[in-house]
Amino acid sequence: MPNTEFLNYEQILDKFRRGAVKQETIPVEHEISLVLPTHRFGTPAYAGFASAALRRPGLPVTQGAPDRWFGLDAKNGTCLLFARTSIHSFAPSYLVFDTVEVTRTGMSFEEGRAARSELTEALNTLSPQFLSFEAGDPLERHKALEMLQKLVSRELWPRYNALVGDFFEWLGAP
Repeated sequence: MPNTEFLNYEQILDKFRRGAVKQETIPVEHEISLVLPTHRFGTPAYAGFASAALRRPGLPVTQGAPDRWFGLDAKNGTCLLFARTSIHSFAPSYLVFDTVEVTRTGMSFEEGRAARSELTEALNTLSPQFLSFEAGDPLERHKALEMLQKLVSRELWPRYNALVGDFFEWLGAP
């Protein structure tokens, strides 16, 4: 029986897209990370970060270091934390993020949309399992990790790992 105590991935994305964190605190020029589950706040939550991004036709996106991050309650989607990284970083002080050119995934727009849809479906099931400290199906966890590796450019992995390393560890990341 699926866990209904927590919002699934699709539900948290909907709350985030319509919520004040995105609408009022993240500039439109920023690139917003995937919002992923975590226990880092001492309560089940979803977390993400945002970085200034420069988009130019025909060139890779240049993405700055994360300058803000947030946590959303996994039960109702309310904001648990919003912080500027200059005041309260999500990463240890020894970990410094530079501006990077983000490698393109090599997928067409349609392929990227299909891959994000597939990831959303997988995370609809896996996120509540992770948040409930359930083991989940190892094969499904591994498939979700592979999907994330296809969608998230390698230059951004250290940022994600610093933010939601507990989730990546649960998925089976080395």
